[in-house]
Amino acid sequence: MSIDAKWVDHVIAEWNLDPVPEFCQQWACNRPVETWCPLCRAYLCAIHDELYPRRMHDCLKGKADE
Repeated sequence: MSIDAKWVDHVIAEWNLDPVPEFCQQWACNRPVETWCPLCRAYLCAIHDELYPRRMHDCLKGKADE
């Protein structure tokens, strides 16, 4: 194995991947996670992932209206 391959294996072994949460990360929501928003990097239920007709989470210009 080359030095580069050993370095890559070492880096991958040290990654700390957080598990997907069980419940939506929007405040006070206990619904199961269904989606991930790449803009705010949050795991959300389907209801809180909606951006139209009413924004339901906090990734675009401040807090959601809920």
